[in-house]
Amino acid sequence: MRLFLLAFVPFLAQGSLITVKGTQDVWPPYFQEAPDTGKAQLILIDIFEHSGFQLDIKLQPWNRALKSVRTMENDVILGAWRTRERERFLYFSQPYYWNEIVVLSRHESPLQYSSHKSLTGLTIGVQRGYRYSDDFEQLTNFKKYEVSSAEEGIEKLIKQRVDAILVDKNVLTYTLEKARVNRDLFHISTIHFSCIPLHVATSKENSAAKKHIDKINITLSERQVTSPCIQANR
Repeated sequence: MRLFLLAFVPFLAQGSLITVKGTQDVWPPYFQEAPDTGKAQLILIDIFEHSGFQLDIKLQPWNRALKSVRTMENDVILGAWRTRERERFLYFSQPYYWNEIVVLSRHESPLQYSSHKSLTGLTIGVQRGYRYSDDFEQLTNFKKYEVSSAEEGIEKLIKQRVDAILVDKNVLTYTLEKARVNRDLFHISTIHFSCIPLHVATSKENSAAKKHIDKINITLSERQVTSPCIQANR
């Protein structure tokens, strides 16, 4: 009987978890269609469990995901960058991860990135919809060549349509491996262009989900998630 009760404890513990409905768009390698494979998905499942929650993840296009959180159809959006615009209607967790943005150039003409000034006069591939730093819109010393994806950015770089591209370090690794492109063709900056904190967020109108995020923040404080950023003075 004692062994039976001990074996039953994990099921009791799991049953006591509060289900939180999370949503996000597909963003490899952070959020992927295959269950429990995305880098951020795995981190979040662990954080939520340690905070007393069971995370139910629904992947859908970004605008739809954001709208579903604003209307409280879903509780939280799972991979949000914090902006002044979003702060008007979203309640953010502490960062649970940092997106490392690097400068990628061709191996035969490497860009020794040291600061934003080192990009002066160059054409830099940037992904549409990305906000790479708080002052990114104000940076006018280089030409911003918009691309729709990391894949397109790498293609433009190989074809010499751009001098370099800005890309998330993990997205870069995933994209090169998926396309079977040799990493040695490129030079990756050792100094980050930026490091962007990644947050869980909910509607400011969702009082229950805000309390969930407060509990998650306790777990994050215990884990002391810090920025890996290596940046020069600008």
